[in-house]
Amino acid sequence: MRGAGTGELDFGSTLRRLRDERGLTLRKLANMTHYSAGWLSKVETGAGEPTLELAQACDEALEAGGELVALARARLSGSTQEGVPRPAQLPAGAGAMFVGRARELELLDEHLELAKSAGTVMTVAIDGPAGAGKTALAIRWAHRVAHEFPDGVLFADLRGFVARGKRAEPGGVIDGFLTALGVPVDGIPSSIEQRAAMMRSAAAGKRLLVVLDNAASGLQVRPMLLGAQGCAVVITSRRRMTGLVLRDGAARLTIGPMEPAESQAVLTTAIGSQAEDETEAIRALAEQCSHLPLALRVAAEKVAARASYRVADLVGDLATKNLDVLTMDENDFVHEAISSSYRQVDPPAARMFRLLGLHPGPDIALGAAAALAGQPFATVQRLMERLEGVHLVEAKARNTWHLHELLRAFAARCVLEDEPPESRDAAIQRLTTWFLSNPPASE
Repeated sequence: MRGAGTGELDFGSTLRRLRDERGLTLRKLANMTHYSAGWLSKVETGAGEPTLELAQACDEALEAGGELVALARARLSGSTQEGVPRPAQLPAGAGAMFVGRARELELLDEHLELAKSAGTVMTVAIDGPAGAGKTALAIRWAHRVAHEFPDGVLFADLRGFVARGKRAEPGGVIDGFLTALGVPVDGIPSSIEQRAAMMRSAAAGKRLLVVLDNAASGLQVRPMLLGAQGCAVVITSRRRMTGLVLRDGAARLTIGPMEPAESQAVLTTAIGSQAEDETEAIRALAEQCSHLPLALRVAAEKVAARASYRVADLVGDLATKNLDVLTMDENDFVHEAISSSYRQVDPPAARMFRLLGLHPGPDIALGAAAALAGQPFATVQRLMERLEGVHLVEAKARNTWHLHELLRAFAARCVLEDEPPESRDAAIQRLTTWFLSNPPASE
């Protein structure tokens, strides 16, 4: 089919033409669409297959007026006439660089075995803070068990917490899934309810694995859930999917920072022999990265990329609490990951979070948070619960929350950038008064 009529090569050449006309590099288009520059290059040359989701993202970014979507639909419609290959849509995993999360992988295995024995569909929602490695965990596990799903593996990035661009529409994602399963494009209904029903029907009698990455909410995910015995759906999100658990019977798997030994192993594996004689610095760097895989990998690359730069040097630089130290080239991965969570909470909760940047320690009592916000306890309790729901704070004990190092540094930056000076001064005065009235218990 390649190169014939409205085939892949025509889509690719049109994509290249539109990109050139707008003066965009592959890297710039990759940032706008959230597909890798390498994959977009393959699509342009015809070596990669354009999905409807990719076509929609590129069409929007390039303001193509539906031209790319039409080409993709025509190609997919033609390709389904001669038989459809088993979909295998998983992106590449971390390979040998994946370290740790053994218990979480075991739990996913257990959920799959339980679903098999009960004759039900497995639905698991993985939640956790930005940079905790939810996507890596889901993809790693999916690659391990893909052989158990002979009818295919489907994958979609729902872009629920992207800083730029739009979230994926469930209807568009289902379109891509249905065509991958052999449904002719002109046979896909227009309403989201009908598409969801067709997706469930297409899955009946099959053994499919669906990975829905970076979901914004249960509402975004619900149309893509399956009900067929033998199927499995794994969802990742920074938000706790309570609705899916209560209404749809999903199991929840919450992941947090890695164990210290695991995070040190991530650094040692990524940095290599250079780290062998810096054991203490490795331990300190893991703590400064809050044991979060994203920050750990960025830190490791920062060291490995410069022969004269040692782990201890990065530890010293990070001691300034400056997140910019973890910037690679033009990409501020760590800051952007946390920022996208902060920007999506409602304004009162966002203000509560940044005011926490004025607190002197990582553990924050309800009374201290209420003093910072200048709000009643009941109001602040609800705000902290909303922040906890997207993993911007962690519940430590009753009426006490924990803010890890990277989040503390980010909150401190936000309170300087987003909170007026007079408001900051008033919050500090209220917090000081509260501490004088509530001195810490002596040991």
